[in-house]
Amino acid sequence: MKEWLSLQEIAEKYDIAYHKIRNAVAVLSNTGSIRTRENPKDNRVLEVHKDDVPLVIQGAGAKV
Repeated sequence: MKEWLSLQEIAEKYDIAYHKIRNAVAVLSNTGSIRTRENPKDNRVLEVHKDDVPLVIQGAGAKV
């Protein structure tokens, strides 16, 4: 697994609606619960650290 995954990659890999992933990441990122970064090659793309993906999935209402 890559070290950083885009929100789109997470949504596709775990078959979760993109908007649910986006909302979960916004909440978890604002509370400092997960690590995010802008993609170094395309700063429009937000990425989540691989260790924090389970929290994002859970926050989106899916089972890990």
